[in-house]
Amino acid sequence: MAEVSMSECLQDGMIHLASAMLIKWPVYPHSRLAHLYHVSYNGIKVILKLVWTPNNHLPEPAVYDVLIQAGVKHIPEVYDSSTVIEDSFRYQIDYLLIKDAGVSLAEYIRSLNSLGTAGKCNTAAEITQKVLDCLVQVQQAGVLHRNISTGNIAVHNGKLAVINWGYAKLVKDDGRGNSHMGISVDDLAHKWRFDKEKVLKNKDEHDPITGMPLYMSIPILVGARQHSIADDAESALYVLLDAVSKVVATRLEAREDSEEHPIALHFRDSKNLAYICGNCFIESDLYLSAFGIHTYGDEFRVLTDALCEYLFERDGKYISTYLSMVPNFERSTNVEQLKAIVASDLHPPTAAVAI
Repeated sequence: MAEVSMSECLQDGMIHLASAMLIKWPVYPHSRLAHLYHVSYNGIKVILKLVWTPNNHLPEPAVYDVLIQAGVKHIPEVYDSSTVIEDSFRYQIDYLLIKDAGVSLAEYIRSLNSLGTAGKCNTAAEITQKVLDCLVQVQQAGVLHRNISTGNIAVHNGKLAVINWGYAKLVKDDGRGNSHMGISVDDLAHKWRFDKEKVLKNKDEHDPITGMPLYMSIPILVGARQHSIADDAESALYVLLDAVSKVVATRLEAREDSEEHPIALHFRDSKNLAYICGNCFIESDLYLSAFGIHTYGDEFRVLTDALCEYLFERDGKYISTYLSMVPNFERSTNVEQLKAIVASDLHPPTAAVAI
């Protein structure tokens, strides 16, 4: 980490930040930019996130406002947030002071030295179930994350936080400024100084252009124009499979070797990746090996099978190949089925014993 000297008062001198430490964070520029710092705030160590947001985009602190008011679980604790500069060359600069949410899912389960491979896989599955719970809650609050990836699922001492809501969008507007949870979008726009009409129009015109290709859903990779909760759930599945693949690989160097990379994680271009993933899920007995996973726990397999059925099966038939080849193929979103996965017991059913 590079040390940065910061002694500045934000929000009319109410927040004093000193001896900040810049957090090295991969930046994927798409109209917005964020810098993260370790800072001291009221005697505790927190993360300062400075965000440059175009005037036609939804500011990240506004998203947290919606989630907090809706009581959404599994998001990082926010200590404070405000606007620093309202309009600088058509950008708005906001800040968030948030709790450090921890490390990636792969890093966390790798650190569980007391657990064997099956235990680590099952722990990863339990955490992913909470990710799905978060996605269901935010959808009910009128929000989609749209950028579920390995860097945006963090774990600290077993506690999950879905982070980085900068590419989220509002999806529940009844035309009168209200979301499904009754939060006034007009009031939100006034507080965070964004043009409601421009933001809502922009999110429709540029809906799917978010995320990292390795974790994007198959429909988004091939150019689908509408992003749904199913796309975020599919991304969560890929994060889980990638994390477990990194932990259970017998040769760690093989994960970095392009010639020996698991076939489903070998990225060449978006359409090629979509076609590969689409075919990986045709056979229920083969998809884990396509991600380099040959050893796993029972709870892990119960969750991945349930997610694959939710995402890639309709009426007993696999639709994954259709998803990879037809950009406008409609994958109906059954949120109740996803809720059932969230609420389910991941332990496999006990086989009946003949008497």
